[in-house]
Amino acid sequence: MVFFVRARYYFSYAESLLKEVQSGTRPLTPSLALDIFSLGLKAIYALEVAKPEEQKPSLEELVQRVSASVSPGLKRLIFELKEELKGLSSEDIAQKQAIIIEKLSEYLMLIKEELKPIL
Repeated sequence: MVFFVRARYYFSYAESLLKEVQSGTRPLTPSLALDIFSLGLKAIYALEVAKPEEQKPSLEELVQRVSASVSPGLKRLIFELKEELKGLSSEDIAQKQAIIIEKLSEYLMLIKEELKPIL
């Protein structure tokens, strides 16, 4: 049951960060966008691993493990976001902010569907 709590925590934290960005309370930065992305991955990963591993998996490992167990639409979006957020700079954020927020919003909506039984 602890893994349900972890999954809910990761998801709700990612969701609250995105809401802060959408409301303008917090500016979107490359690291914040990556944090929201990785928290979504961790939410799904928490359901797959009953006991947390000693060493936390890297972002690449999370992407590979999670993408094997999610819907095709979410899998596609995971890989798209990973590539888009990978080399993102502050200048890129300024130009693509609306697109990135929209993709992160869609991403969290799809994760919510995956986590629906426990939310």
